[in-house]
Amino acid sequence: MERTINVAIFSTHPIQYYVPWFRLLHSNRNLESTVLYNMIPNEDEQGVGFGVNIKWDIPIMEGYKWGLVKNVATNKGVSSFFGCVGWGISKAIKRIKPDVAIVTGWNAFYLIQCLFLAKLFRIPIILRGESNVKKKRGYVASYFQYRIIKMADAFLYIGQSNKELYEHYGINADQMFEAPYFVDSDLFEKENSIQKNEKKEGVCFIFVGKFIPKKRPLDFLNLIVKLKKEGRAVRGIMVGDGELRSEIEDAIKRENIDVLLAGFVNQRELRGYYENADIFVLPSDSGETWGLVTNEAMLSGLPVLVSDQVGCVQDLVDSGVTGFSYPCGQIDKMLKQAKVMIDECDLAKMGENSLNLVKTKFTPEKTYQATLQAIGYLLKN
Repeated sequence: MERTINVAIFSTHPIQYYVPWFRLLHSNRNLESTVLYNMIPNEDEQGVGFGVNIKWDIPIMEGYKWGLVKNVATNKGVSSFFGCVGWGISKAIKRIKPDVAIVTGWNAFYLIQCLFLAKLFRIPIILRGESNVKKKRGYVASYFQYRIIKMADAFLYIGQSNKELYEHYGINADQMFEAPYFVDSDLFEKENSIQKNEKKEGVCFIFVGKFIPKKRPLDFLNLIVKLKKEGRAVRGIMVGDGELRSEIEDAIKRENIDVLLAGFVNQRELRGYYENADIFVLPSDSGETWGLVTNEAMLSGLPVLVSDQVGCVQDLVDSGVTGFSYPCGQIDKMLKQAKVMIDECDLAKMGENSLNLVKTKFTPEKTYQATLQAIGYLLKN
C-alpha cells in the first residue's frame, strides 16, 4: 500500500481559476493536500481594479481542504506586494508536515515567506509562477527574481514564455513540467444564464477585463473608430470596469461608435457575451502575464486578436488558425490584422480551431498530471 503524501499549497487568496486544480489534487487518495491562504477578500477587496464590489457567483471554497494563515499586513489586500504578510506559517507547516510544498508565485510577501520557510524546513518546493521574459526588469529586480527562483526544486510552467524565464535563469529541463494555464471548461460549456441575442449586422469585437492602463482598453476603441471611418459595419462590447471608464465613455460619445459597456459580469454570465461577438481582442502590455480571458473567449468559440506582449500569445495564437497577434500599441498594425480577419478568414472555422485547442491542451487535468509528475520527481530525487 502506498503511503499518503502530504502536500501544502501556498496561495495568497482564493482564485477561481485555481479551484479545479485544487479539487483534482484533493480527489487523489494518495495525496493529503491543504491549501493555505493568507486572506479571504471581502467584496470590496475582491473588486480592486474593477471599481465595483465583487462577489463570485461560483463556489471557490468548496471541494478541497484549506486553511487560513493570519494576515498581519498594515494595509491588507491582494493587489500589492505587502498586502499579504503571514503570521503563523511555521506553525501551519509543523501541523501539516508536508512532504512537498507548492508555492503559487512570488508576487506577494506571504509567498516569499513560504518559500524561505519551506527551504528552512528542508521541504522540496514546486514553484508555479506566472512571470515571463516579455517584461523588462532592472538589475535589482532580475537578481531578486533569480534568487527566488533558485530556491525551488521543480517548476510548473504555464506556457512557453514562462518556461523561457526559467531557462533564462538556468533551470534544467528535467526540473520543469508543463502545466498549461486553463479556465474551467465545464463552466463555460454548461453555464450561460443570459440568452444569446440575434446578432446585428456587421462584425462585433469584444474586450473583457479591467479598465486599467496595462489592459489598454482605449486601443480597443481606437480599432473600432478606425474600422468605422473606413465605412465598415462594426460594433463592440466591453465587459469590465475600472479607473479608465470615464475616458472610455467620453471616447464612445465623441466618436459616436456602437460600443456596449456591459460593466462587470460574473462568471456564469460571461459566455453569453462572448457568444454575441465575432472576434475577441486583448490589447494588453507585458503586465499581462497570461491573459485567461483569451482562454475563455476561445472556449466560447471565438478567434482572437492579441497583443504580442501578452503572455499567452505564443501558446494560444496560431497565426491564421486561431487568430492573429500584432505589436502592442501599434494601432495601424492591429487594424491591418483585424481587416485580414474580416475580409480573408473564415471566422467560424477559426473559432472552431480555438475551441479545439483549449479543450484538448489547456485543461485542469493537464496541470494536475504535471503536478503529480513534479511530486514524483522530487520524491524520487
